[in-house]
Order: sequence, then structure tokens, then C-alpha cells
Amino acid sequence: MHISLSVCLLSIAALNVALAQTYTTLATFNRSNGAYPSALLQGTDGNFYGTTFGGGAYNAGSVFKLSPSGELTSLHSFDFRYGNGPATPLTQALNGNFYGTTQGGGPGCGGYGCGAVFSITPSGVVTIVAVLSESNGRYPNGLIQASNGDFYGVAQAVGYPINSSCSGGCGTIFRVTAGGTLETMHAFDWTDGANPSGALVQSYYGDLYGVASMGGTHSDGTVFKISPGGALTTLHSFDGPDGSSPSYGVTEATDGKFYGVSLGGGNCSNFSCGSIFSITPGGDLTPICYFNSTGGFAPEGPLVEGTDGYFYGATAGGGASGCNGGCGTLFSVSPVGYLTTLFNFDGSTGTPAAGLIQGTDGDFYGVTSDGGPAASGTVFRLSTGLGPFVKTLPTAGPVGATVHILGTNLAAPASVTFNGTSAEVTSISPSQIVATVPAGATSGLVEVTTAGRTLSTGKVIFNVLP
Repeated sequence: MHISLSVCLLSIAALNVALAQTYTTLATFNRSNGAYPSALLQGTDGNFYGTTFGGGAYNAGSVFKLSPSGELTSLHSFDFRYGNGPATPLTQALNGNFYGTTQGGGPGCGGYGCGAVFSITPSGVVTIVAVLSESNGRYPNGLIQASNGDFYGVAQAVGYPINSSCSGGCGTIFRVTAGGTLETMHAFDWTDGANPSGALVQSYYGDLYGVASMGGTHSDGTVFKISPGGALTTLHSFDGPDGSSPSYGVTEATDGKFYGVSLGGGNCSNFSCGSIFSITPGGDLTPICYFNSTGGFAPEGPLVEGTDGYFYGATAGGGASGCNGGCGTLFSVSPVGYLTTLFNFDGSTGTPAAGLIQGTDGDFYGVTSDGGPAASGTVFRLSTGLGPFVKTLPTAGPVGATVHILGTNLAAPASVTFNGTSAEVTSISPSQIVATVPAGATSGLVEVTTAGRTLSTGKVIFNVLP
């Protein structure tokens, strides 16, 4: 590990803030259709899906769909019986349905419920897949579907065995099968971390990576990996100077490293501003930069790697406008720490509530926790000039596997290649192409030629498995 940067290095582009960027509010929430949205996900149909922590018909949160043009549809309102307060992003499974978690619901945990895992179809039919209890955790975070088909998530609190360093438990990592069987994979004990935060990410080699915002050797949080079978390894314990309170998980980048943010680190007069770090799969951590109040503080996450190789994100405070210290920013940062402020929020636009995602049209999308006429949140788009691309679901598979290739304004006829080898196309819609990994294909870029243009997966390689 080395610590080389005291603050994020302002790039030349940062001197001309947001000159090349266009910010657009796509939709606003009014409590009846939801309030306080969480991060977005682009579905295979080209629409965006997300959850709100509050609002809806019963003021217990909702699931919504948003078209690229800004048409907002409420798909489901939670009613406290089996779940309430969804606060993390959805994930789309290979069966086409979306899966997520609620912060409350079910029996136990003082009568408020420990949280639930749910699925929802694109048309809005909800099924409660599993309900958590005191023994396996409370306040579950977002899910991922691993290559074995099971879903993995983290619970921020409770979980046995109880440790004296954590009030009621340090949190857990759990697994849920498609059939609803829930299993605790690991219970944190402070020495290896506490209060895990954000969704896990599965690396190409199969292990799952994540962060705990507390605990570890110096009590400042950890980065860890866990095998699908439950063997946990602490990769790094933060110590304050290299950051503290890592949050929102990590992002696996095309350079093979993982990138994340911590709420501690940096200096904003009397408090910490936060930091951005990278870590190798083996645990070599490097702070890329520390925030200051001008460039924003309290980074939201996770980061997203754009098709230009830069990382994009948001901060909940700082910047140049209002809110008694700044309403937050949108930024990009290079892998070596050059920071560009792309947008400064103000009282009318609200404050960002999550990280960004990049749509297949090349633009970035996100949400604010407030803003809009009802101060209940908004969905926005940030155009930075990046062009359209395609991405695959999944990102790895053997010869003969079915692969969904997501894009924008796709049209027949279309041809698909896996690292130069032509593939059979089985179906085409404006938002996705379904193809089969061809015999003789090797790991590399996936390219689609459609409507007189060629789109690729950019820097993201599709791995052809044995």
C-alpha cells in the first residue's frame, strides 16, 4: 500500500465545470408514486427500474419503472405486511425478474421485521422469496445473482454469534436460493469487520468482494472477499490515513482492480470528506484521492466505470451551490486521481442519493433523495458526450450459452461477433439481441453491427469459459 495523494487532483477540465455536460430531470416523485428513490438499474427491455424507500399507496416504499423518455410507472407499493422500506438497487436475474431487499418486514426484530428478499416481474407481480430473522441479520443490502444461480447479500446488523463490540451483532453475509432457502454464510465479529455495506460483486475468478464500514484491525472498516461456499478473507483493514468507513461496496474494473469510496479520509475543516481507493484482488490498497469541500464530500456509491475508462460517481455534500456547504456533486475521476466536477446540485435539483449508472445510450442516470415540486426525489440524466455501446448479460459463459446483449435502438438485420467469431442471433428487439456463444470463440469484446453502425462492449471483455 502507498499513500501518494493528499487531495483529488483537479484536471484541466475541472476549471470549466460542466461546460460539456447536459443535466436533465426526467421524472419527479410526489409521494403517491413513491418518495426518496434509491439507485437505478437498466433492464433488458431498455427501461430503468428502481425502488423508493417511502411513499406509495401505503407510505412503505415502492418499485417503479422509468422509460428512457421519462415516463414513470409505479409497479408495486409495499404495505408493511411482508416488507417495507426498500433502500437498495434491484438486480435482474437470468429469468428476467428483478430481485431486491426491504429494510423491514416479517416477524421478529422488535416487531418491525428484520427485512425480506423479494422478486418482482417486469409487469409488477411481487413474490416474497425469503424473510430474515435475528439469527441471520437485519437491514439487508442489495442482492447479486452469482454464477451458480444463487443470490448473495449482506445484512448490516444483528446476526449470531453476538459480539460485545457490536450492539446486537456485527452483520452477516447470506445466500438465498431461487427456491427461497436462506442460509447465513458468514457472521462478522468486528475483528474481520462489522456493518457490511453495499452489494457484493463477483469477480471473474468466482469469489465475492465487498466492504464492511466498521471493525477490522483499526476499527475503520475492511475490504473482504468470500467464496461462494462461505470462506471469508479480510483483504485490508483501513486505518484512518488511508480512509475509513468504506461504503456501498466495490466495483470491479477492466484493469482487474476493484474501486470504491470511503466516507472518511480527507479534511473538510473539522470533519472528513471521504476518499476513493483501488484494491487488487490480493489486497494491495491504494488511496487514489481524498475529497475536499470544493470537489464535494460524503461520496455516494458505488462508482461506475464509464466506457471512456474513467470512474463516475456522486457526493451528497460539497460543491459550489447552496445547502449550507453544498448540495453535492457529480464527478468523474481517472484511475490515477484526476477529478473533474461535472455538475453542482442546488436547492432546486436536490441532493444525489446514490451512485450513477451508465445507460447503453452512453448517458449517465441517477436519483436525488429530495428535489422536485414535492421534495420527494427525482430521476435525472447526465449527458457527457459518450456514445452508445452494448453490454452482455451475463459477462461470461461457455460455448453454446445464451447471451442477452443490451443496447439502444437496435434493429434487424444485425450481426454479432465474440472476439471476431460470428455468432447465431436468435432474436432482436430495440433494446436487446439474444445470441449464442459460437464454437471457436475466445475471450474478448462482443461487437454488434446494426442499423449501419457497429457497437461494442468497449473495455469490458466477455470471458468464454471452458
